[in-house]
Parts: sequence; structure tokens; C-alpha cells
Amino acid sequence: MKNKTPAFSFIGRVAELTSVGSYVGINGNQSVLIENCRAVLECNVNEARAVSGRFEITVRGRNLELSDYKAHSVEVRGVIESVAVASVRRRERSALR
Repeated sequence: MKNKTPAFSFIGRVAELTSVGSYVGINGNQSVLIENCRAVLECNVNEARAVSGRFEITVRGRNLELSDYKAHSVEVRGVIESVAVASVRRRERSALR
């Protein structure tokens, strides 16, 4: 049996693969869990913004607070009204590193 050459090579793609993993878990209108969080950009009673992977996640609501900030994850609690996900531009990503 011959060894087949893989159709895809991981050489040179490690940074590309590690930076794309983002996970946002929404628990009703009570909390949002953001994993692979690289930075918290803002948090006040009406809005919380964080960068996860290649995305900026914006949580809007009332009485918001960061209740759990662990290694690479953050939980936003309060009355959640909306969650928005936007792609972070390359220049902005390099400034966050």
C-alpha cells in the first residue's frame, strides 16, 4: 500500500489556524460567554466589546458586567439585548497583539 501525499499541508499555517477559533455561547438573555478572548476593549453598563480570534464581539444590554475573566475567556452578565460579531481588520489585529 502506497503512502499518499496529503492534499493539505500545515506547514506555515499554524498562526492562521490558531487565530480563527472563536466561540460565543449565549445563555438566554442573562449571559454571554466569549472564548478565545484576546482583549476586552470596553465594558460599561450598556455595552461590552471583546476581541476573539479574528472577530470583535459586541454585547449590548442593561446592567452589564464582566463576571468571569479567566485565561482566554470572559463572561458578560446582565440583561442581554443584542450580540453582534464583526471581522477585525488586519491592522487592528496587529495592534492587539
